[in-house]
Amino acid sequence: MTNNINRRRAFLKQCALLGAAGYSSGFASLGGLSMTAQAATRPNEYRAMVCIYLTGGNDHNMLVPNDSNSYQAYADLRGPIKIERTEQLDITSTAHPSQQQFGLHPSCSAMRDLYNDQNLAFVTNVGALIEPTTRETFGNRAVRIPPKLFSHLSQKDFVRIGLPFDGEKVSGWAGRIADLYQDTATAPLNLSFVGKNVWQRGDATNGYAISGGGIPRVIGYRPSIGFAQEDARRVALDQMNQLPQDHLMVREYGRTISESLALSKGLREGLEEQEIELTTPFPSTRLGNNLQNVARMINARNGLSMPQQIFYVDSGGWDQHTSLLQRHSDSLQELSDALAAFYAATEEMGLANQVITFTNSDFGRTMDPNTSGSDHAWGGTQLVMGGRVQGGNVYGHFPELSQDDPQFIEFRGTLVPSIATDQMSSTIAKWFGDFTDSELKELLPNLLNFESSDLGFIV
Repeated sequence: MTNNINRRRAFLKQCALLGAAGYSSGFASLGGLSMTAQAATRPNEYRAMVCIYLTGGNDHNMLVPNDSNSYQAYADLRGPIKIERTEQLDITSTAHPSQQQFGLHPSCSAMRDLYNDQNLAFVTNVGALIEPTTRETFGNRAVRIPPKLFSHLSQKDFVRIGLPFDGEKVSGWAGRIADLYQDTATAPLNLSFVGKNVWQRGDATNGYAISGGGIPRVIGYRPSIGFAQEDARRVALDQMNQLPQDHLMVREYGRTISESLALSKGLREGLEEQEIELTTPFPSTRLGNNLQNVARMINARNGLSMPQQIFYVDSGGWDQHTSLLQRHSDSLQELSDALAAFYAATEEMGLANQVITFTNSDFGRTMDPNTSGSDHAWGGTQLVMGGRVQGGNVYGHFPELSQDDPQFIEFRGTLVPSIATDQMSSTIAKWFGDFTDSELKELLPNLLNFESSDLGFIV
């Protein structure tokens, strides 16, 4: 008896998971606001963008300006958490008039190779902004700033939402791209390997959340051979979901569950029917496993009838208040190795020019240490990778780390972003959808406050 109860509980729990993760409009139709623009036209080639979210905030030791004056200023500020000049991996940025020298963290050798092959670029001093901001305007409160500026939760939401919101959880800019297309593709545009997230939630569409790196499957709900009870359960659930219901919530829930079950089945079948399995080896890490699953989904794009895809994965553990030297080294090693494997997989599929991978994060960290780590700050460095990326460059201005630079706050060593996260997001979105300027400003309304919506790192 107890075993049957546990089975029923597991069955209902997975039904709830699928309902929450389903890609259909679901409960959005009960009052969600859809974008008013006419449905956008898709590009005539397959494209995918992959967001790797560095949860907690990436530290400045990943990329360091390395001319003599800049390195000394960095070393003086960082003290016990600096990376020695002799340990860094040298790179040069031709995006700077002076061909500025930079040093990569020694754990980033695979990342360095991608950079030197011009398939990876860095965007420096990028962060959450509503409008252009300097140390002076921030200190005088002369500009609007993102809510709860140094809070993990608030900044994580702000950079993924791309709206001048007041803390309310609304749609994210990847979800609004799906709203713009307003199509009936057989599989969702947005897929997440780390559960639900606001970045992929639209006003009229939802992403599809895949838990644990696999396609959700409901216990007892699968075609079976010789197991009459499982067949009966499956048929009964289908019949219940199709019964006429007077209550709107019950009707919508049944429809969401039915569509989610059908989508789960279609995704599994699409993955199982891949004509050619990928041979590129991936590192046996959490991020490596997730990017390998993303590669498998891209490889199955034809079987899934997907003209475009947006993927979300995360890399945890970047909130390194203590033991930063070792912990950051481990995090960067995992990121660097996983990026190299994923890029190699896109080359194996012949899709390196049609996939853009980029990082995002809550914020940068303080330049000043708190003994053995760094704390929450503001501007930081992100990266973007792909065959269409103008790689081998560092985009943006890294502050001079002195009181003479208007983007540097001496207290705790905080960088005031000189590039808005929305500008980086817009550059990627423009490539992904061939969107017009008006469509980009509908996706990311804060762009109205900045001179450029295209940073030039994608051709």
